[in-house]
Amino acid sequence: MLVYKQKELLIMLLLALLYYSTALFSSFIFANSSIISAGIFIPEGIALAFALHFGPKVVPGIFIGQFIFAIFNTHLFFFSFTVSVVNSVEALMAIYLFSKFKLDRKLTNFRDLIGLFFLSIFILEPFSAIISNSIFLFYKDNFLSNTFSWWF
Repeated sequence: MLVYKQKELLIMLLLALLYYSTALFSSFIFANSSIISAGIFIPEGIALAFALHFGPKVVPGIFIGQFIFAIFNTHLFFFSFTVSVVNSVEALMAIYLFSKFKLDRKLTNFRDLIGLFFLSIFILEPFSAIISNSIFLFYKDNFLSNTFSWWF
């Protein structure tokens, strides 16, 4: 069971706020195209950095930030909840895989950078893209193009 100290709780809440505010920023910048097709969603990088640096205790911050952003933009509880779960699981996967492949979270050498790149491109983003866009099937079409855009 996770027990939070005051500092850890503050970091988790900071992440939730950063996630939500940068999601708003991303959606504002790419107002003429969907966030998915724009291929840039700033909170994903912030969430990954926090997860790798601070560990699993910040994952609820990812969930909260994503959920608040999604619920205010879609007003659909099921979609907001499930995409928030997917993004949280993605962060946990990143933490696990970084440890499994013995990568240094400080990215001190080339192997760590390449490992981060390959894990992101070939495991983490495809997982997020496929699962999240499967959820989108309930609300929109273009599964293949959305999944491809989300991935890259």
